[in-house]
Amino acid sequence: MAKDGKVLTVTNEGKETVKIIQAAPSQARELLSAALQDFDMGADSLGHIAITEQTRRLGELIAAEGDTSARDDLLNQSADALARREVLPGVVEALRL
Repeated sequence: MAKDGKVLTVTNEGKETVKIIQAAPSQARELLSAALQDFDMGADSLGHIAITEQTRRLGELIAAEGDTSARDDLLNQSADALARREVLPGVVEALRL
């Protein structure tokens, strides 16, 4: 939902077609925000690499809506959580703004 995408569909006649799905950034932000609400649980489920990627994606959506302050807070708080989890300092600092 953060970016335009493609979906392969099959018509009733069995013909394959590709349908373009338009991005819905505000919905993507809402869903990612909900998924990342409990950062530690997300990190336990997804791992540190995936949670960092999803946090960056959410930060991009927030910034695209013009709220760079909220993006900065999100990334810095996430970096703090990774530091508490004793993730490599280079990973933590790469997330921090």
